[in-house]
Amino acid sequence: MAISSLFILFNSYFYDYLSPDEPLNADALIVEGWMPPYALELSYSEYTGEDYSHIYTSGLKSPGYYLMAMNGYLVFYLPDKIKTINSNSHHMVEIIARSEMHKEHAAHFSVYVNDSIAADFTTEKRKKKYGFKCYGNLEIIDSISIRFDNDSHGVFGDRNLYVKSIIIDGKHEIPYQYNTVYDPGKPGGQRKPNNSVSYAEIARDKLLSMGVDSSALTAIPGNRVNIRRTLVSALAVRDYLREHDPGTRSVNIVSLGAHSRRSWITYKVVLGKDYQAGIISLDDHKTERSRKRKLFRTARELAGLLFYSFLLHFY
Repeated sequence: MAISSLFILFNSYFYDYLSPDEPLNADALIVEGWMPPYALELSYSEYTGEDYSHIYTSGLKSPGYYLMAMNGYLVFYLPDKIKTINSNSHHMVEIIARSEMHKEHAAHFSVYVNDSIAADFTTEKRKKKYGFKCYGNLEIIDSISIRFDNDSHGVFGDRNLYVKSIIIDGKHEIPYQYNTVYDPGKPGGQRKPNNSVSYAEIARDKLLSMGVDSSALTAIPGNRVNIRRTLVSALAVRDYLREHDPGTRSVNIVSLGAHSRRSWITYKVVLGKDYQAGIISLDDHKTERSRKRKLFRTARELAGLLFYSFLLHFY
């Protein structure tokens, strides 16, 4: 009991410390593009409720997976060159995907070839290939659709499906980028091409769909790196503001939960004394409902903050 109470106190104290909420009366809003859809909706509410002149989205290039955060269809179109490569009467189709959750909370999807159901799968948390045989010449296949059908969130977390690509006959890989559209599967729902190559652009597109004026919204992609992602994003924003928006001198950064303090100190250091930077920390309760996961996230972000405190001395 004593150890459990100690963990709770540790998590509560450091989580609050890592999640400051100190916004300014700022000129512009900077939204971190890696955040989940509900956080982008809260960012939209912040933008429309205050007098910001512009909203910027940040994030690195080339997200490897398409995030299906709600039920709907991810529709792959086969490139013409693949249709004519092989005239066999049967083919192996593999889908590279993974789930946010596992076991009884795992994501489920069905696969349609043109308009006919071909297979269905319950995913695992780790990346895996989900394969099935497809009969007929590839020339007759217009599309292969992945239908995510059990989206939910609760005390277990937020159930999402991540899809990377499909592979035909073990050698022809079709990535989701530039080859798919997302269809919400609802009457009147619009199909959206997935041609964005960065989290910044994905967030921009979602905010545009919510109603943000395109003239007041700019995506600022950063180069893809495995570490220092927050720093690289902040450097890209700084360079853009200096060159294209010299009139902006105060910003509010929108981040999520325990990551917020790291984002805040990074932007303050990178932007320098000529700028004022505030922070808006959104609640991550929809993604971190489990006490164990929240404790792990808090410890990880605390370690990240210590690393950045050292790293930022060089900027």
